[in-house]
Amino acid sequence: MAARRYAADVHTIRELVVHLSKWAAAARRFVAENFYVSLTGADDWLEPTGNWSDALENMARAQRELWEEVGKLPDARLEDVLSAQKQYTVYILLHGVVQHNLYHAGQISLLKKLVVQ
Repeated sequence: MAARRYAADVHTIRELVVHLSKWAAAARRFVAENFYVSLTGADDWLEPTGNWSDALENMARAQRELWEEVGKLPDARLEDVLSAQKQYTVYILLHGVVQHNLYHAGQISLLKKLVVQ
């Protein structure tokens, strides 16, 4: 079910899970190392490898590691600007991660409904 492609221009559930993992890891890296990585093209949408349970474990780990770093974050860092290219703050980045997760969770929910029908 997670690998099923419903249309040529629609990501699979598995691709969405890998994508969410990648973005959580990038956000964690900025919070932990103050190093911003902009994901584009193939870096943004990696071809899934491994099995489905690995993809789920990787996503859970990436999200957990991000929120562990957020827990250590001093309030003052929330106003740090990400980079010269991205003129928004850590605070906005973290809100963006939550919104990004919710957006793709909605897509996953809709794709799962297609399987049931």
